[in-house]
Amino acid sequence: MTELHEDRATADGVGIHYLRAEPDERDDGPPVVLLHGGIVDSARLSWGGVVESLAAELGRAVLAPDLAGYGDSDRPVAAYSTAYHVESMRSFLDALDVSRVDLCGLSLGGGVALGLAFADDRVERLVAVDSYGLGTDLPNGALTWAVSRVPTLNRLSFALLRRSRRLQRAGLGNLTADPASLPDEVYPLFADLLEREDPGHAFRQWRAAEVTRQGYATSYVPLLPDLQQPTLFLHGMEDEVFPARWSREAADSAPEAEYAGLEDCGHWPPRERPVEFVERVAGFLGEV
Repeated sequence: MTELHEDRATADGVGIHYLRAEPDERDDGPPVVLLHGGIVDSARLSWGGVVESLAAELGRAVLAPDLAGYGDSDRPVAAYSTAYHVESMRSFLDALDVSRVDLCGLSLGGGVALGLAFADDRVERLVAVDSYGLGTDLPNGALTWAVSRVPTLNRLSFALLRRSRRLQRAGLGNLTADPASLPDEVYPLFADLLEREDPGHAFRQWRAAEVTRQGYATSYVPLLPDLQQPTLFLHGMEDEVFPARWSREAADSAPEAEYAGLEDCGHWPPRERPVEFVERVAGFLGEV
């Protein structure tokens, strides 16, 4: 039986809330850390359906932190850039005295996981899911940049979402290939996050740092030939946030990497396709 716990660690003065799943029988592999995405997200919202099953499948501890500024973690005054989250998660690993780790990051969390893999030799294996950091092209070009300069629009959109369950369902559905694939449990979790003070604050700060007129500021593409860790680039084939070709091309560039595309899946594989997601990730992380 695998038990799910909630805990808290202080990482460089910042309180980081995290979920922890511990299987009854443990192997000697490193813990697995799951890093969620941006906008309005949390460990429970993106990973709540797979934390326990991953721990049971792998026979290892699985930790899913709320990034600083998200969920139940502290909200320090910070830029919340990708580089900031990389250093914050390094401090989180230090706080838990983790000497070896496998990482799995989704969207923004994928970019953070990649940054950690390049910066920290504790990272042994890596899964990047529909990941940020693998290209610079903005999804709507100059319009995306222009909107990122007007944070009031983002605040207004969240104010509207707060008032409408229909809009909340539509908003989450836009991340998927088939909105009907989402379990009912995600909607109250999302609604709860929208009720927090100034939802989207960390994302707006991240967007101000990462979205430029020339494109996304963080791209690991030039570094991929030097990526040492065995890496799985996993991507929903119907993702409209970051294109699947980013992951395909990244796998071609990194020396110990492979690509896997999920058919009929959008930007949220752990929620859209949880069973296949666990099989793919556990199969890769469990390889000898």
